[in-house]
Amino acid sequence: MSPLVEQIVQRLELLPEKVLQQVLEIVNLLAVSTSKVRSKAETQHQHEPNVNGSNLKKVGNAWIVKSSEQTYPYWDTDVLTVREERIEKFTQW
Repeated sequence: MSPLVEQIVQRLELLPEKVLQQVLEIVNLLAVSTSKVRSKAETQHQHEPNVNGSNLKKVGNAWIVKSSEQTYPYWDTDVLTVREERIEKFTQW
């Protein structure tokens, strides 16, 4: 037995029967929840696409498609250009 398990057993021996029953219920819940988490992780791992060399990136529970060589417009420049053109048309009356 590991030292940690021995410490837990020593402390459990000091507890009354009612408390031991509650501890057993908690341990059972922990065992069930850990097995669910483990099986869920294994299931997700089986359904995850192969991302080596692809444009997919996992962020949290969502898959994001990474852009490849996509350029974004400079909206500030475009807005200023359109604004100047409109002002020029307006003042040419």
